[in-house]
Amino acid sequence: MTNAKTKVGVLYGGTSNEREVSLASGKVVLEQLPPDRFEVTGIEIAADGSWQIPLKDCKQFEVIFIALHGGDGEGGKVQAQLDSINVPYTGSDARASARALDKIESTRIATETGLAVPKELTLAKPTTAHDEIISFGLPAVLKPTNGGSSVGVSIVTQPDQIEAAVATAYDENSTVLVQEYITGRELTCGVLGNHSSELTALPPVEIIAASGFFNYHAKYQAADTQELCPAPLTDTQTAELQRQAVAIHRALGCDGLTRSDFIMDKGGAMYYLETNTIPGMTPTSLCPKEAIAAGLSLAELFTRQIDLALERAAAS
Repeated sequence: MTNAKTKVGVLYGGTSNEREVSLASGKVVLEQLPPDRFEVTGIEIAADGSWQIPLKDCKQFEVIFIALHGGDGEGGKVQAQLDSINVPYTGSDARASARALDKIESTRIATETGLAVPKELTLAKPTTAHDEIISFGLPAVLKPTNGGSSVGVSIVTQPDQIEAAVATAYDENSTVLVQEYITGRELTCGVLGNHSSELTALPPVEIIAASGFFNYHAKYQAADTQELCPAPLTDTQTAELQRQAVAIHRALGCDGLTRSDFIMDKGGAMYYLETNTIPGMTPTSLCPKEAIAAGLSLAELFTRQIDLALERAAAS
């Protein structure tokens, strides 16, 4: 007698500015979850926020695979909604999701954990932004305090660029983070596991954007962006990057899969930037590349995330 298949709902789409990436992630997860183990159903959240299968009816699933990026889907609201009906889901819980998406909170926690972060300034009043940024110093990076895929992010090198950069960031969020621009190598590292148990760091990636800035276009549209996996680092550098990625995953209280971004300066010092609690899931996304480099297929990567979700639910 064979065991019954696990009923999985794959949640994708959503209302954030990363909707198109989420649609692509959801499609891949639906295609790659092994059909001999899982009975899989897609659940699209429309651009107006309506669920293809109403929330109350999602109790039919044993676990929800969340393939949402940014906004409510990555920031904790959807996780809280699923908690309200007691359905397990992949990734971090509502509290950890909110902490990670909030760049001010996550860098504070990183600092408390002993990780270096770029010097920063928080802006809440756009009318005084120009003088504050000039005093802060250029070049600087301006970004919304919530969000992903580098949407709304600008590198400002000249005073006449400030006004447009501030407007771009404020289009995405009411609070803006200004960070010191650090010249160096852009690195990212995935971590797999629940924060209260053993964690596995994946092989890191080095990102080389032809424009010098890994923005939304470079991530998803540019053909000349290089993503080197495993990153060409020394064994010592790789171990330190993985240590820091594991440390922030645990400190934020994250579960499942995360991907944390860093800059390594010319002297070899690592600076933490942010943590993504629901990384992209397409074959060209960074974490799947890392998993493949570690010997995991996409099916195995997605199955492991479901197993972790069920382990967390069983322990609660």
